[in-house]
Amino acid sequence: MSTKLRNLLPLLALGVFLQWASCAKDDIIVVDDETVVFVGDTILPSDEDSLAGILPCNGHPELCNRRLDELFFAMTHNSHADNGSYSPFAANQNGDVTAQLVAGVRGLNIKPYWTGDASCGSQGLYLYHGFPVLGCEPFEDYLSAVFSFLLSNPRECVVMTIEGSASTAQMDSLFRHLGLDDLMYVHG
Repeated sequence: MSTKLRNLLPLLALGVFLQWASCAKDDIIVVDDETVVFVGDTILPSDEDSLAGILPCNGHPELCNRRLDELFFAMTHNSHADNGSYSPFAANQNGDVTAQLVAGVRGLNIKPYWTGDASCGSQGLYLYHGFPVLGCEPFEDYLSAVFSFLLSNPRECVVMTIEGSASTAQMDSLFRHLGLDDLMYVHG
């Protein structure tokens, strides 16, 4: 079992998954109330809409020096349980995880389970809310969508809380398989 994930899951009695980007203040220069952004040798447009996806610290440079406990951000409970894939009795969200992230959600609560239940398919890690017959999806598919978002938005931060009964070793194996372990923040 990875020490990285073992240290991660007990944090706040839940797992926390973070990907922090570089927030060097030298990359942003303010001249006469106009922001000029340099990335490498490139000068980028200064209007806020054009910069939202490339500015450090979730699009707000002023957040770079703040601790996580000093921030507020949108979080979805049972973020995997969307109304397109789950029964109305189990669905909590109006869109899948990609739609939630695109809409600005940066906190994801999930419930992974190790199951071989016929309603989920073959034995493995699945996400569900309540009972598998109300809807479930492979944990790997969900994490792949989160990973894809983070790769496309390298200056974004996502916090993930993990409930459910999947073991640390089972989740660690999947995080490593997908390459997500390189993006994790481990509380020291």
